[in-house]
Amino acid sequence: MVFIKEWCRQIICLFRHNHDTLSKCTIMFVMLVGILDYSYVKSNCDLLWWKKQLTDLKVGPMFALLYIVTFKVSLILFMTFWSYTKKIDREQEKNDMPISEVKRRYRRFIMMRLLKAFNDLVEERHLLNLTHSGNVKKRFLKKHSKFIKEVELFRWNARKLYERTDDHLSLPLHQVLTVDDELEYQLLQSGYGDRLTMLRDVEIHQMVYGYQ
Repeated sequence: MVFIKEWCRQIICLFRHNHDTLSKCTIMFVMLVGILDYSYVKSNCDLLWWKKQLTDLKVGPMFALLYIVTFKVSLILFMTFWSYTKKIDREQEKNDMPISEVKRRYRRFIMMRLLKAFNDLVEERHLLNLTHSGNVKKRFLKKHSKFIKEVELFRWNARKLYERTDDHLSLPLHQVLTVDDELEYQLLQSGYGDRLTMLRDVEIHQMVYGYQ
């Protein structure tokens, strides 16, 4: 049972870390199924008909190369258009987002990023206790230095919630409290957001300014 759970966890992690490739393969599969279905409905061209066409067709190297290049260019154009429309939708969604939601998302993001750095440091410390290897020690020191920088970055970013400059006041709030969409998605997929469902503004304030 434990082996099955571990296997399922590895499969889920594989999907999470390769979602881009998975989406492209899915699009290619959907396009292929769409072409086959349309040809069958309109012209009664089933799989046996397609097999006959492929066996009768004499494909030369240049002809095959032309087909591959055409398909690749079509896929690139489709993915570019899809990415562009998604970017526009995300920007519009940010513009329509309430101020309270912008702040909540920003608080969660900077806290998830800090937790990720802390977890990486703890894992390296655990390995160091087990192995006492020189390479592991170097990695631990590197992670420790990175964690210190992450703490400084967290405090600097968190102050934006409470200290606004004149330049900030002239901008929409979501452009001041910026969130890296891709990094946020990766952190959420790793489960860091589940730990912060009850995160409050006062807790971030206390982490930056202490108890007052």
